[in-house]
Amino acid sequence: MTDDTGTSKRRTVLFIGIGCLVTAMLAVVALAAFFLLGIGSIGSLVQLGTDGEGLLSNADIERLIDMPLPASAANVRSYVSSFQDTFAQIRFEIPASDVPQYVASMPPGTVMRSDQFSLQPNDYDWWRPHEAQQFQWATIESAPSWYRTVLIDTTDPNLAIVYWQVIRT
Repeated sequence: MTDDTGTSKRRTVLFIGIGCLVTAMLAVVALAAFFLLGIGSIGSLVQLGTDGEGLLSNADIERLIDMPLPASAANVRSYVSSFQDTFAQIRFEIPASDVPQYVASMPPGTVMRSDQFSLQPNDYDWWRPHEAQQFQWATIESAPSWYRTVLIDTTDPNLAIVYWQVIRT
């Protein structure tokens, strides 16, 4: 009887050991796929661990703001930080005459406002939404975890500065 119990215990320990080994191997494969194949990116856009200025292409920016950049967009600047959440700040200039058409192209239900706004600061000299004297802004929620705020600085009668802040959680 002792032999059978000892054999049974060894088999149990062996099965548990094999189960742990298989679980560990699957975890390694999943992590490799997560990082190496880009499955761990936010919408196949921003890799986890990204942090810096100028890392977003125009196509990346369009996916983040979920609308095309105007053809007249110039001096496009961006900052992105991504780990568990993605945080991006984008700035570009358009002729003031293009503002009505750009606002009209925003998602349905977007209500532009001209009262107090809240955008996060950063240390880059190109991010100056708080200096706007005349502006309109809106917050657009595309999904429960995707928030976009746009501010259009129309202080200069000839040139508008468009600021986007995007948070995806």
